[in-house]
Amino acid sequence: MGLYIIAIFSLSAIPGESLPTQLFPQWDKVVHFIEYFFFGLLACNSIDKPNPRMIFFLIIGGIVVSGMDETWQSFQPGRDSSVFDMFADGLGFIFGSIFALKWFKIQSVK
Repeated sequence: MGLYIIAIFSLSAIPGESLPTQLFPQWDKVVHFIEYFFFGLLACNSIDKPNPRMIFFLIIGGIVVSGMDETWQSFQPGRDSSVFDMFADGLGFIFGSIFALKWFKIQSVK
């Protein structure tokens, strides 16, 4: 999971002019959602026996990482930070966590 966080911050360090031009307005929100969906999935997968309290703190941690990522990104040339990006990150993390929990439940029944 730590390597995934490093990958997120590494991608955020790419200068804006090196990124492809947007075909659709706000397409980056989808990218943010997918990126953090997998982060939430990995985070929940790292817990042996998840409980609601652990998941709550995990989600808070994912949102904190998202805020740090957006702050880091704001210092990169040609990049900016957005509360909407952070919202997409948070939703992605939450949905990834929920998917992981459902997956664990299905796997434990077998």
